[in-house]
Amino acid sequence: MDTDILIVSSSEQICQLMQMELGVEGYSVLVKADSTLGFMTARKTQPRLLILELGTPGLPAIEICNRLRATAPAPKIIILTDSDKDLSINLPVDDFIFMPLSLTELLLRVKKNLSQQPHQSANVLCFEDLSLNLDSHEVYRGRRLVELTPKEFALLTHLLHSPRQVIPRDRLLEKVWDYDFNANHNILHVCIRSLRSKLESAGESRLIQTVRGVGYVLKPFSSALRSVQTRALAQFS
Repeated sequence: MDTDILIVSSSEQICQLMQMELGVEGYSVLVKADSTLGFMTARKTQPRLLILELGTPGLPAIEICNRLRATAPAPKIIILTDSDKDLSINLPVDDFIFMPLSLTELLLRVKKNLSQQPHQSANVLCFEDLSLNLDSHEVYRGRRLVELTPKEFALLTHLLHSPRQVIPRDRLLEKVWDYDFNANHNILHVCIRSLRSKLESAGESRLIQTVRGVGYVLKPFSSALRSVQTRALAQFS
């Protein structure tokens, strides 16, 4: 079941109260008492809304907010605080709820923010922090706009239609360039190299992986493989 709301707070009583009230309203709610665990849960479950209490043990709130804002799709974020002084903090959030908690205000804020949240269009393809809009032809890596050529856009579109599936080089040549299987693969290699360079230009992790002798696949670069390659390179340094 999809998660509507993730509550991150070390106050057990407040969490129970919010979870019960929001559950009665029909929302699917998860609760975490540690902000580090809350952030990891948010990345995994992709809730529509995050309610984060300032001062919760773990990762600082500003780091959580910035990192979630760099993901696609990004959740709405409401900060729970006991001081209006926190309004001066430069947090990339959508709303604040002040303590002592008012259940009426809680429901109003939640409904307001979720009603403003646009539903993801079928014409927007997403994978990890990568998003591609088929209508506007815009590509984002997190919040960074990536400028692509028409062929690079077409190639990335085919990869995003089948994430984690290896797509043979011949099929990509046929779909993107209308070449048959006897065509030279060098043009595909050059385009993949350029696409990777643009998608990783701000230090982002590699998402387009090579399957030698077969083709390419869109998937995260595994830490295990990275460790093996690092050790192999160290032997020649």
